[in-house]
Amino acid sequence: QNHCRSLRGWLVSSHPKAETDMPTAPETVAVTQPVIPTSFMLGAHIHTVRTDENLYEADGNRNIGQFDQTRQTIKIQTPCRGFDPTPATTAGTYYHELAHAILHHLDRKELDEDERLVEALGRALHQIDATKAGALEV
Repeated sequence: QNHCRSLRGWLVSSHPKAETDMPTAPETVAVTQPVIPTSFMLGAHIHTVRTDENLYEADGNRNIGQFDQTRQTIKIQTPCRGFDPTPATTAGTYYHELAHAILHHLDRKELDEDERLVEALGRALHQIDATKAGALEV
């Protein structure tokens, strides 16, 4: 089964404000554009990431991302007529599809099919990667 991120629009979700009991983050956090890998390990499997200029859903609508469980591949739509994604859109698509891959790896099909959850998890992964700083010595 393929999981796709459609051009039809982004899901918008609201989040309750965080409790004030937690330590505060620095006033400013540097945001960097994450590097999208061409492959990564998840469990014992190598997953590949590539671009594709012809991503479509079964109903013929164009997609901007797709996770193929069988081939363990994330595909990201390249710019094409009428679609010129920003780097942030491309990165967001990668993390959305990565969330599908993680949930598939965890054998949580019911969660993998929840696009609101997948979108929220993808955004969280994107934010963590884009704002990480320093290195903890262990």
